[in-house]
Amino acid sequence: MGIRLTDEARAHLERQLQRQPDAVGVRFGVKEAGCSGMRYVVQMAQVVEPGDVLLDEQGIRLIVAASSLPYLDGTEVDLVTEGLARTLRFHNPHAVASCGCGESFAVGGR
Repeated sequence: MGIRLTDEARAHLERQLQRQPDAVGVRFGVKEAGCSGMRYVVQMAQVVEPGDVLLDEQGIRLIVAASSLPYLDGTEVDLVTEGLARTLRFHNPHAVASCGCGESFAVGGR
């Protein structure tokens, strides 16, 4: 399954990677934080760590820690424009709840 990028998200991440030529890909992950329990983490990756899972999504190299993959598998990432702000929005089939600001989420049974 993996992670799916919409065309808008793919184009956005491609532009970000072009601005950082030392990056080897885009790291997606989760960490415990926020009012709902977990928070998404997105950053340009400088290295591939042991235990990382490499995914290719429409030519974009996605790097996911094996521990984060169960929370992200099947997620669609979109780029949303609200006024002057653009943000990545996650449509995660594992999320059973999210906070009002959309920054954190909860998964069933965890």
